[in-house]
Amino acid sequence: MRHIRSIYIFCSIVRSVHIGASELPEERELTTNFSSMSLRKVPEDLSPITTTLDLSYNLLFQLQHSDFHSLSKLKALILCHNRIQELDIKTFEFNKELRYLDVSNNRLKRVTWFPLADLRHVDLSFNDFDAVPICVETGNMSQLETLGLSGAKIQKSDFQKIAHLHLNTVFLGLRTLSHYEEGSLPILNTRKLHIVLPVDTNFWVLLQDGIKTSKILEVTNIDLHKSQFTSYGSQQNPILENAKTSILLLNKVDLSWDDLFLIFQLIWHTSVEYFQIQHVTFGGACLETFKYWT
Repeated sequence: MRHIRSIYIFCSIVRSVHIGASELPEERELTTNFSSMSLRKVPEDLSPITTTLDLSYNLLFQLQHSDFHSLSKLKALILCHNRIQELDIKTFEFNKELRYLDVSNNRLKRVTWFPLADLRHVDLSFNDFDAVPICVETGNMSQLETLGLSGAKIQKSDFQKIAHLHLNTVFLGLRTLSHYEEGSLPILNTRKLHIVLPVDTNFWVLLQDGIKTSKILEVTNIDLHKSQFTSYGSQQNPILENAKTSILLLNKVDLSWDDLFLIFQLIWHTSVEYFQIQHVTFGGACLETFKYWT
């Protein structure tokens, strides 16, 4: 086991953080932007050579199979921040070049999967799913690189369906979390795991499992005053086996010095080599900068 070589703690006033599952494709031929236009349905007569279509921040409630039928060149579709409740991936069966699909921050409760062979980025984070929306068809999408998910309940059987996929990033944007089955996260095969926590979440369990999951682990929205971290952590053995994380990032954190000590105690003899905390509040007080090396 390796010791931590460097630890960085950056303390500042909490500001808005851009959160997303992935970057947009670099190559664009024609971008059609209908963002923030209060649209209630997908516009008709879209240019057939459109490669990027932005319909974010509208009032879309549902999608029709005919909405994107003519867009054979479509590579990126951005539907985030609408009111969509159901999604059928087969809606995009004629968009053979579709690589990037963002349906985050909607009201999704159900997804019907369809194996789009070249889809690489799918973001379903910050939706209203009861369980994580993964099925056997999801595991058949072998080109997936980045997957954004949400769900009030997380269990091993969900992630086992995609355990064979070699993912670059898994992004868990959670609005609520009523149940987490310990040992679920390490089933994932991903280089980076980013978790955005809802309130009243048991951070300790997710941190322990997250460190066993990916090389890079980032956790955002940590309120240790509400997570019962100290009472849970004091009962645990701080030595973690099978750790994978070498880069640990904690962002938007409200904690006490005792909480911070318990985190150090947990990760000290793990694989973590670089540890950074940003936008941290200690009992209501923000510090400028604090660095620590070992």
